Amino acid sequence: PGLNDPIASREERTRQLLKYCHAIFIISPAGQFLSAQDQDLMGSISSKQGVREIYVIPSKVDNELYASEKEEAGGDLQLALKNIDYKLADHMCATLKKIKEQYQINVFDRLIEQGENNVLHSSGISVTLSNHFDKRENWDKTAKHVWGNLTKHYPSYFSDSDKDLSIANLNLLSNIPEIENRLEEVKTKKDELLDQQVQNQIDSSFNALIDYRKALINFAN
Repeated sequence: PGLNDPIASREERTRQLLKYCHAIFIISPAGQFLSAQDQDLMGSISSKQGVREIYVIPSKVDNELYASEKEEAGGDLQLALKNIDYKLADHMCATLKKIKEQYQINVFDRLIEQGENNVLHSSGISVTLSNHFDKRENWDKTAKHVWGNLTKHYPSYFSDSDKDLSIANLNLLSNIPEIENRLEEVKTKKDELLDQQVQNQIDSSFNALIDYRKALINFAN
C-alpha cells in the first residue's frame, strides 16, 4: 500500500516487501523532492540485496511551472519542464551521494551517473484533466484550479477551445507514456535481473565460505 499510511502495519508490510523487489520506482512530490522520509526509505533500499533498478518519479510537477520557473523559461512549457527536470536531477544526485556515503553502498551509482535520464516527472491531475476533458462538470475544485492556472500562465499550450493541443500538453505533463516505457524495459530485463541476483548470492555465499574456512584454519592453528 505504500508509505505514510495511517495504519502503521501497512507501511511496515511495504518495507518488508522491498527485499523481494528487483526494480523500484520511488514517487516523491516535486515540491518536497526526496524529503527526509524518502531518504530514510532509500537508505533501507540500499540494504536489500535484490534491488538492481531504481527510478525516481517527481510527482505533481504541474505545481512547479509558475513564478521563477515560468519567468526563466519565458513561458515556454517544454523549456520549463526541461529546467525543472534538470534541477530535480541535480538535487537527486547530491542527495544520493550523501546517502551513499552514509550507508557505504553502490546501489545508487547508476542513478547518480545517469542523473536526468532516470528522473521521470509526472502529474496525476493532468491525467484526470486529459481523460475527462469533455466532462468538466465532473471536475472537482482541484482540477478546476489547476486548469485555470495552466490556461492563464500557458495560454499557448492549454485552451478551452483547442482540445487536441490541450490534451497533447497534458500528456506531456503526465509523462505516462515514458513511465510505461521504463516499466516495459524493466519487464524485459527481468530474467537478466534475476540471473544477476542468483550470481551475486552465489558469489556472496562462496566468499563467506572462504572466510569461514580461513577462520577454522586459524582456530586450528
